[in-house]
Amino acid sequence: MKHIEHINLAGFAFKIDEDAAQRLKRYLDAIQKAVDHPAESAEVLQDVEARLVELLNGALLDKREVVSLEIVEKAIEVLGEPEDFSLNNETEGVNPKTTEGEGLEKGPRRLHRNPDDKLIGGVAGGLAAYFSIDPIWVRIGFIAAIFAGFGFPLYFILWIAMPKAKTIAQKLEMRGFAANVGNIRKFVQDEQQTRGQSSDAEKPSFDSRKNTGAISGAFDFIGQIFRLIVKAIARVFGWLLLAFGIFALMIVFAWLTGSIDTHAGRIGAAQLHSFLSKSSENPGQLWILYAGFALLFVVPALYALAVLIRMVLKLPKLDIRLKAGVLFSIIAGALLLGLGAYSAASEWRVEDSISTRVDLDPNRTQWRLESVPHEGDEADASVRINEDGFRLLLLDDSLALGWVEVVMVSSGTEPASILTTVEARGSSERDARENARTVDHPIAISDSVIRLPSFYGLSPNKPFRMQRVKHVIKLPLGSRISIGSEAAPILGDSPNNSLLREDEMAGHRWQMGPQGLECLDCAPEELDSDPFRTRGDSSSDTNGEQAWLNFRARPHRALHDEEREQ
Repeated sequence: MKHIEHINLAGFAFKIDEDAAQRLKRYLDAIQKAVDHPAESAEVLQDVEARLVELLNGALLDKREVVSLEIVEKAIEVLGEPEDFSLNNETEGVNPKTTEGEGLEKGPRRLHRNPDDKLIGGVAGGLAAYFSIDPIWVRIGFIAAIFAGFGFPLYFILWIAMPKAKTIAQKLEMRGFAANVGNIRKFVQDEQQTRGQSSDAEKPSFDSRKNTGAISGAFDFIGQIFRLIVKAIARVFGWLLLAFGIFALMIVFAWLTGSIDTHAGRIGAAQLHSFLSKSSENPGQLWILYAGFALLFVVPALYALAVLIRMVLKLPKLDIRLKAGVLFSIIAGALLLGLGAYSAASEWRVEDSISTRVDLDPNRTQWRLESVPHEGDEADASVRINEDGFRLLLLDDSLALGWVEVVMVSSGTEPASILTTVEARGSSERDARENARTVDHPIAISDSVIRLPSFYGLSPNKPFRMQRVKHVIKLPLGSRISIGSEAAPILGDSPNNSLLREDEMAGHRWQMGPQGLECLDCAPEELDSDPFRTRGDSSSDTNGEQAWLNFRARPHRALHDEEREQ
């Protein structure tokens, strides 16, 4: 039974058996003894350990396993034994390389950003090192791409996708050299020699920049200007992203706590879900909307919360990639919401209607109009959609709609009747008519009383498609009708001789005249001097409008209107 040890290698913790730990310790000690210079020894060990971490993690495949001796031997085989290379500085004072990459073992290439050869982010330098070309040609290609219209997004995407070459092993792999002990040693040795030279000495052989004279200087100047522009744009973008994130945080908070104010109450997440689920027959469409909402608002809200916490606790700045991820989340969320809205709109694009007629008792000349209010009419769940009187009640297991309008017109000498029209929307005319038939709007007639519901329901499992009910009560000349006060919310614009608003017609008695309703119990100041514009000139319209304004300006009337609005 082997003893298991816990080690820390380049900041990563591993569980390793006793034999493997001893072999790894002997290997690292041998590398340290083989390098004479202390600073150089520490740098070589640091990169060797970083390379060992990559090899061990690759062998473990991210599983919580114990590192065995076999895994360590395979990693050492890749890196090479110290005695296989001339690690001591036997040629001290002589530059062992005159050509870039001379004497180095080849290996697989990996794409990295080059921090040693960068004007902005090292993307061009990394690509140049990967393809073994002069970086100037890559930068010229990016400039041409900018004029073609896709240079900026291409550079930005590559900047995010390409990791930065931080370690010596990564810098070797970026140029196609094996990340073994010998190559790492030669790289460090080259850097040590370069540091000891004067400032005007030749650059390290691994630096891919060449002495290109005026062209290089011009690109350096352009790069400095471009870096300043990018920094300014990034700063503005960061503040805009934070502002949108704070706005999104307020939206998400209001949505979760049910504090979104409407004309008739407040609506929260549960009520909104109830309404959307009753407005969509396709669950996938609903989840697309939810996913779009999460990406467009929830992710930026979490980002804003993280930024605010960082500012309060004075934590390190967030990575630019995180900001880019939030930006992509906003774009993806907007696209998903647009897709969901377009899919939903296709089911609402056509409007059609159906009509039914109910004949009233021809022997009656006096009627009373009453409305049947919904028992949940005063609930906080009610939401006023527009100023036309459209209200809806989000109940536990149903949806009650309040888009009802009643108008009264003359039928001449024809018998009294009620013409009911139900409008609805759908993906086609046939679908719209089918949706109109889902409305349950019973008309109750008892003797001379006409009762019309102020709310109506939909058939079970039928979606909301902007169903709207309009009743037209046709009365013969001379017929009288009194309107109950509870019918005020459903009254539409009926031709009449008063200055009253539609809802104010409730509580009065009316008689049907040749031009429309004539008020029988209105005060003189409530009557219009020329209600039906019988003179037909423009001055009569102006006078009528002025009379209505004067009527509304009366102190008692203004107070009455204010009380109604409250």
